[in-house]
Amino acid sequence: MELKKEAYIHESKDIVVLRPIYKKDNKMNATERLISIKESIDDAKTKQSEIKGQISAIESQILAKFKVKGLEEAEKKLNIMSAELDKKEKEFSDGMQELESAYEWNT
Repeated sequence: MELKKEAYIHESKDIVVLRPIYKKDNKMNATERLISIKESIDDAKTKQSEIKGQISAIESQILAKFKVKGLEEAEKKLNIMSAELDKKEKEFSDGMQELESAYEWNT
């Protein structure tokens, strides 16, 4: 599709505006372009609705699985669980180092 630009002077006479002009041999007329744009918008809206539904389902699963009342509470619980995991990993690592030094394992 070849695009030309046409200049015209805006009503205020202070602004020159360039607007696209499509060649007449263009295979897609204005109506077809508008229909295509509308279909793209409708597809995007459908995709957005699907994503919103997926987010809602995931939120419901999180709330049920961790027995929390909201996402803020879930986030707090996640932070607590992460801190506990870090503590357990450190205890494990310290225990392994203690065993390795006690039995002189070469790792």
